Amino acid sequence: MDDEKMEDSWLKELKSNMDMFAEVSIDEYQKIKSYLNLKKYPKGTVLKDAGQAETCARFILKGNISFSIQLPEGRTITKLVFFPGEVALDPVSFNSGTSSNFILKAISDVEVCEIDRQFESRIIKEAPAFFDLSIKVNHALQEKLVIWFAEFLSQPVKEVYDILSGPEQELGNTLKVKEIMDILGVSKSTIANFRKKKD
Repeated sequence: MDDEKMEDSWLKELKSNMDMFAEVSIDEYQKIKSYLNLKKYPKGTVLKDAGQAETCARFILKGNISFSIQLPEGRTITKLVFFPGEVALDPVSFNSGTSSNFILKAISDVEVCEIDRQFESRIIKEAPAFFDLSIKVNHALQEKLVIWFAEFLSQPVKEVYDILSGPEQELGNTLKVKEIMDILGVSKSTIANFRKKKD
């Protein structure tokens, strides 16, 4: 398979994933492919560090990305996890173009499609068919934040732990104990008790 066919194959995969938000023809994707960057990052890669401005939106094709905040004393607290089929970014920094204390990190090997923040308006201008898709992706990100904090984390702590440490989205293999403690707001001894009950 030559490079052009491989690229077309990748665009079709991206389109297939994005169709859940809004359907846009493959011809339209061809128009903007120069703005799309397929990237693979190994587990542990910091995609956006504290003190930096968010430079791009990342549609996750494979893997999981954590979203953490760095406190003034330097301690980092994991707040949520982005899964395949979701867009991972620091929303406040992305929208304002200013730096923040939030960190995005690959907590497994990840494959993402990145769109540089500076090209967002140019893409819409050159391919207006992506306007509706852009709005729906943004709404999905906002919905993710609401559901994660207002619904998912409002469940009993043990139930949330079972989901985070279970096989779903391979989180059991990617999340560290500290990250689970941060997300749940519990101590290491509480996690140890959960593990004993699970065994």
